[in-house]
Amino acid sequence: MLWEKPVWTHSRLWNHVLWDESVLQWINRHLKSGDVFSDAGAHQGWLSVAAARQTGRSGKVVAFEPSPVLLRFLRFHKQVNRLTQMEIVSKAVTREDSAVTPFILEGDGDSAMNSLVEIEEMENGPRG
Repeated sequence: MLWEKPVWTHSRLWNHVLWDESVLQWINRHLKSGDVFSDAGAHQGWLSVAAARQTGRSGKVVAFEPSPVLLRFLRFHKQVNRLTQMEIVSKAVTREDSAVTPFILEGDGDSAMNSLVEIEEMENGPRG
């Protein structure tokens, strides 16, 4: 259930912890019918599904996700929830304009740790 409405999810996600609750609250408070929402690094699609519910058929949600495994989840969630307003883009989002951007998958790709940079770079970077 999401805001008292049923949401169909893949059975592998039934026991997953729902992250980003503050973002879900923002979506619920601020997105309206007809709005446009972009989800960079859409992962399994929780935020994209929530945004699509809020924007309605007159809105648009663009979900960016480069991981092949996570794309299958996204496509499944789009289909079973009949979210025609959701567009799935199988690309990473980066600040650089590049034809080829390396994307590092963690394990089988079903991970929040997938990244555009090596983990060591993140640990030694400005936020590390």
